[in-house]
Amino acid sequence: MDTLDICLLKRLEQYNDLDRKFGFLTYFKSMTEKEIVDMTKYLGKIYPDDLDCDIFPEEMIHFTKLVDEQDEEGKIKMPPALKCLQIIHDNKLNSVFPNVEVAYRLYLCLPVANCSAERAFSKLKRVKNKLRSTMKNPRLNALSLMTIERSLLKEINTDEIIVEFQKNKKK
Repeated sequence: MDTLDICLLKRLEQYNDLDRKFGFLTYFKSMTEKEIVDMTKYLGKIYPDDLDCDIFPEEMIHFTKLVDEQDEEGKIKMPPALKCLQIIHDNKLNSVFPNVEVAYRLYLCLPVANCSAERAFSKLKRVKNKLRSTMKNPRLNALSLMTIERSLLKEINTDEIIVEFQKNKKK
């Protein structure tokens, strides 16, 4: 139970950090222009190879105005990030807001990448705990890799591999 609590706290901390970096992409309607500019500059410093710090703040300000225009009745308080990315793609505005589009793609992909990596390592931990006392580390690592990459193993024809080993053993 202690391990579960620690893992959940660690995950919560990671998602809070993600929200600190990218939260303005969802909460921009309740922010001032200065706050948006500050947040875009901050994110631009974190991802200098992906985002242009000089242009990104201005792009984001223009994008917020576009979203406001599309929400004439003022019903949307916090537009979902996916909805904002769809606005960019549906209106073919990728070249108008390239940094905004990249920021939304980063924001929407990071949680998925986090979860898939966690699943692979949880498998590894399970296999290692169960088999640690009965085998040496190289074999254990090989079995762990086979467990993680199970989908690839299903595609391999094991009969051909067995025949190949039999041929090599005869020599």
